[in-house]
Amino acid sequence: MKIDKKQLCTICNYTFFSLVIVACLVLTIVLKLNWITLLSCVAGILYVVLLSDRSVWNFIVGLVSSATYIYVAFEAKLYGEVIFYLAVDLPMIVVSFCMWKKHLDKTNRVAAKKLNWKQILIIVVACGAVMVGYAFLLKAIGGVNVFVDAASTVVSFVATLLMAFRYREQWFLWLVVNILSVVMWAITFDLLMLIMSASCLLSCFVGFINWTNSTKAEKKPLEE
Repeated sequence: MKIDKKQLCTICNYTFFSLVIVACLVLTIVLKLNWITLLSCVAGILYVVLLSDRSVWNFIVGLVSSATYIYVAFEAKLYGEVIFYLAVDLPMIVVSFCMWKKHLDKTNRVAAKKLNWKQILIIVVACGAVMVGYAFLLKAIGGVNVFVDAASTVVSFVATLLMAFRYREQWFLWLVVNILSVVMWAITFDLLMLIMSASCLLSCFVGFINWTNSTKAEKKPLEE
């Protein structure tokens, strides 16, 4: 059976992140790390890999990822992350699943869309303004690394909305989120969360390619 470039990319993606998950399991056993953190790490990686593949089943894994991440973020006093995942991410997973179900192909993959430059500019300006205000709020309630936390939370919120509406530009924002997460977990020094963030960072490139290919495959713009 002949394998095309798209299939080969998907196979390599799943193979690489399977090896990362095995490495995380070994590290947890050897270094006696927290098993809830391991579960959050594994679920987080699977969530992003399935999302990059446009699979609707990413949301099922996402529920586990978000629920366990809330615990990890709370223990690290990253209250912006906790608030976001409780108030936004968990509810949006359910909402997004319902929205995606209306736009699936025979393989349970969603059709993607793209933003225009005016929409992108508005999003960038709005994100910057909200980030600053949210950082001061987090500082007032005793949070740590408030500017990184605020930036990660706000960009995650916008990326989640773009994901729900199936826009490929979400991957630019997930790229920013994961860069910030790498910084945040490096400062906090949580090894498994650092590995998860770095892995998700790499998956952003695969996600953008896959979603771009989906938009090119559409002969006309999709309407909600």
